[in-house]
Amino acid sequence: MPRATARLLAKPMTTKRCVTIMGQIIKERTSSMKNMIFVAAAVLLSTSVVSAHHSGAMYDDMTTVETEALVTGFEWTNPHAWIQISYEDEAGAMQEVDLELGSPVQLARQGWRPRTVGPGENVTIRFHPHKDGVDSGLLVTIDLPNGETLTSD
Repeated sequence: MPRATARLLAKPMTTKRCVTIMGQIIKERTSSMKNMIFVAAAVLLSTSVVSAHHSGAMYDDMTTVETEALVTGFEWTNPHAWIQISYEDEAGAMQEVDLELGSPVQLARQGWRPRTVGPGENVTIRFHPHKDGVDSGLLVTIDLPNGETLTSD
């Protein structure tokens, strides 16, 4: 592979960079068809992985809400699992919140299973609320009825 193309491949991928790389390869005409297919596949895979990930910037990680809550739902889904809870806030009003967790694969490594928690269970839960006041948050830890504490890192 020519050095100019190798330098292009060494940098982070964006859609514009993908087009530039493919143009460079075609322009140089020194790549074999096998190399061109390999580079195209690598570029496409790397951009899909980068664009699929998002940050947790929408959650206020400087604030942690800790409360006794009733689980109203648990969804073991990709790319993130979710717990729906209902709890009484400090003012006595009932709040319903959807809490984001990690991916099922990540959770399974931490001891979670699809039936770890279910509707009707009382738990102690800690979460970072949404910065915009939306009824959602990011789960930090959950104390299950059996005394077990799980995280969602």
